[in-house]
Amino acid sequence: MSGNIKDEIHFVNQKSCFTEGVAVGRDWTFLSTYALVFLAVAQNPQATLRQIGSVVGITERAAQQVVAELVEQGYLRRFREGRRNRYEIVPTKHMRHPLNRDREAGALLTLLSREPAAASSG
Repeated sequence: MSGNIKDEIHFVNQKSCFTEGVAVGRDWTFLSTYALVFLAVAQNPQATLRQIGSVVGITERAAQQVVAELVEQGYLRRFREGRRNRYEIVPTKHMRHPLNRDREAGALLTLLSREPAAASSG
């Protein structure tokens, strides 16, 4: 992947407040916690659950639950290496939502690993 996934995750995980009463004071992102964990694992397959949680902005316990579900659903594979786990992305697994179930999860990695397009100057 090109670029730093931690910076990319930070970018998409910023707090947002609207002044017109829509979602004032609420955190929201365009990507779900599951997508952010998936991206974090793609960047660092040897990351601990604590590291994944820290990068994504969730607790270690929440990271464990998300990773366990991603493994159970076939989006990640877990390998034991000594006392640690290593994870492997399964890029050919199809996404679950009806709007994108014809797309493979690896497409998300491809999309988010691209450099942002330069803003047009008018």
